[in-house]
Amino acid sequence: MPFKDPAMRTAYRLKHYTNNRERYLERAKKQREQPGHKEYMDTIRRKCLLARYGITHDDYLAMAERQGGRCAICGSDNPGTKKSRYFDVDHDHKTGKVRALLCRNCNVTVGVVEGKSSLIRLIHAYLSSHVEFDPKEPEKSADA
Repeated sequence: MPFKDPAMRTAYRLKHYTNNRERYLERAKKQREQPGHKEYMDTIRRKCLLARYGITHDDYLAMAERQGGRCAICGSDNPGTKKSRYFDVDHDHKTGKVRALLCRNCNVTVGVVEGKSSLIRLIHAYLSSHVEFDPKEPEKSADA
């Protein structure tokens, strides 16, 4: 094996990808255009939903319908990524219990702040004390 050190192998692969990026992208595009690729990926997605979260695709669709096809936090109807047609399944990492469907932005934010409620309050207080008046922006009420 030419690279016994994993860091050297990773560096080589990254350099190779960078130098041959167009070739890699063209190959991936050809694979996506193959007949049956979408059906194959849907099958993989169904298996992942069941394995990761213990829900079926029908469960996912029922959750999406209950939420009106929108993110449970911000209400966006956009899943948040260019490639994905699906919302992320939010779940409690300790219990594994599924909570709701979220757009990518909200799901990442929840992942970062989960379990840090005191820190969130401090951040909110900090930002509130540093709000500056912008004459171009309409003033928001405290209730909003």
